[in-house]
Amino acid sequence: MALVVMEKIPPRAAVPAGILMMLAFVATTPVVLPTISAACGRLIPKRWRIERTLAVEQIIRQPIRTALTTGVLVVAVRNGIGLGHAICDNVDDGIGWYTRLMRADWMLTHAGMVSGGLDTAAPQTRLAEDDVGLLPGVRRVEGIGVATGRVAGGACVVVARDVPDDMPLPIDPVGTSEADLRRGLARRAGIKPGDELDVEVHGRTFRVKIAALVVDYTSGGASLLLRRDTAKRLFGLESADIVLVTAEPGKAAELEAGLQKIADGHGMLLRFRLG
Repeated sequence: MALVVMEKIPPRAAVPAGILMMLAFVATTPVVLPTISAACGRLIPKRWRIERTLAVEQIIRQPIRTALTTGVLVVAVRNGIGLGHAICDNVDDGIGWYTRLMRADWMLTHAGMVSGGLDTAAPQTRLAEDDVGLLPGVRRVEGIGVATGRVAGGACVVVARDVPDDMPLPIDPVGTSEADLRRGLARRAGIKPGDELDVEVHGRTFRVKIAALVVDYTSGGASLLLRRDTAKRLFGLESADIVLVTAEPGKAAELEAGLQKIADGHGMLLRFRLG
């Protein structure tokens, strides 16, 4: 277990280690039970010495039963703590991913947020982006296009977004500390970095090279992320189903009225403030 915590061995090793620890706990409890019971009994005040004596004798009278009962309590507490940590980790991971992917103060979206066909909304969304960029106080505008496609014989979601060179990536590349987990995820589709795959979007099929595996929860992880200019060149995917708006420092609140007017004029929804 110490090696798992120190990341010297894979996390999956914690499962057999935990089982062995529980068996060892149940096996050694009857041996140390009299000593531990007597030590705990000394903590009880002398005015309750009769109750203390009865309690200690009741515990050590059936050591096997006491060990099993203690083991059940330990398992229940461990499961509760472990489930709580798992929930918190998953929630924090999801929030961190979403915050990094949708890094903006405001977000304009179309209902459904998936392109229905090739270039169906491209002119409209381009106009919306241009209008947003003209608002005073806007620092940066990023577009994200979302479309359905097929890759490696299965359905996927293709996400095409602007990736400014002066900004960090909106996704977490796979790191060596998570290599085993990422290899497990990649094996589902048999994809690894460097592979060349045929990707079909809106009836167009092109062969693309996988640059890297990344942490992404879009469509349960079955997603392909492309630069927006590349998606336009290959698949004609130009429309932005999501427009991310980052304001100048201290001016985010001032953009609400202008953004709402643009959203209404282009049939889009102004979503909650993210920043």
